[in-house]
Amino acid sequence: MDSRPNQHKRIVFFLDFADSLENADRVGSIARIIRYFNALSDSSLEVRVVSPDIKNYSSLFTQGGKHHPLPPFARINRHLAFLIFSPFIFGGILRESNLYWAKFSSSVPAILAKKLFKRPLVNYFDYNWVELSGASKESKFEFYIKSVIERLMIKNSDYFITTTETLKLDLIAKGFKYPDKIFVIPNYVDTDIFFPETGTKDQISLRILGVGRLNEQKNFPLLIDGVARLQSLISRNVEVTIVGSGPLKDELLEQAKKVRINFEIIERISNNEMPSVYKKHHIFVMTSPREGHPRALIEAMACGLPVVGTNVIGIRDVVSDGINGLLCSQTPEGVADTLLRLTNDPSLAEKLGMHAREEVVNRYSFKVLVQKERKLYEGIIS
Repeated sequence: MDSRPNQHKRIVFFLDFADSLENADRVGSIARIIRYFNALSDSSLEVRVVSPDIKNYSSLFTQGGKHHPLPPFARINRHLAFLIFSPFIFGGILRESNLYWAKFSSSVPAILAKKLFKRPLVNYFDYNWVELSGASKESKFEFYIKSVIERLMIKNSDYFITTTETLKLDLIAKGFKYPDKIFVIPNYVDTDIFFPETGTKDQISLRILGVGRLNEQKNFPLLIDGVARLQSLISRNVEVTIVGSGPLKDELLEQAKKVRINFEIIERISNNEMPSVYKKHHIFVMTSPREGHPRALIEAMACGLPVVGTNVIGIRDVVSDGINGLLCSQTPEGVADTLLRLTNDPSLAEKLGMHAREEVVNRYSFKVLVQKERKLYEGIIS
């Protein structure tokens, strides 16, 4: 408990390179991130963001929040400066704050700050970082470093926020000894921005959408093979769009060319433009071997799209088969047969899309979940 006589309580968010504001700006998600920070700030909670950025984004904070990028002298080696020296570079801000927030690698400077300034630390665990890293082509050294950081997180964090009950159980299995200090708050979607299309979509082509980083974890080759099989079963032209960037771009384009499907990759688009992308498509598909709490999936559901996902952890935490979406096996045949079912039964697709929207409005509303999170932080502080 912090007994300092501050009327305004302050939380500091440590953002690593992957979650930095510059990276969010580059990939198109900056508007969503800033919307979250502005909504979280109010008359009793002040938000500060420290990150390895060069650009200062404070002008986007409209509710009293502030961004603190690295100062010029620390930019020679931004990785080292942020991970090791943040508690000293941002010491004045950290000393006058009540609570620290971190996620994965940003836990390193946050733990150091916790030790120096004796403030509680909340860690955000929205997917199984180490396990998913092991499934990718990362080097053994990178995997080892992530494993070490995860152990430090679990040992030194006072509280955790996870996005699903499955992830809460994962944390307990990994050794976090205080289940009552793990809070489940799902990913949110702003349902005032992500909402269904009014009117009827043209049915000339069947337009299928996938969203995510172009890496092994998203398993887009399965989507391509599944659609190729679907195309062989129906006369209607099938078009596939993936929104995302990553190291497998050329491989995916080559695979799609080889199996002769209409395929497009959109590498960069802002989050504010994503609702129009969802609305142009007929079906959303996610073929990952495992997920945390996939935001793209619930954005698609908020837009009233029927969704198809592999029957795996994370996806089946969101999709109830036959109620608000369909689950399929991790095979091209499973993907194709499930897509064919939706194609042959428009009334089922419409029903699933309607129930998907209802699910998001009832469980993943931006306004409700941000308020819940703010109350959690205020409760920890006071």
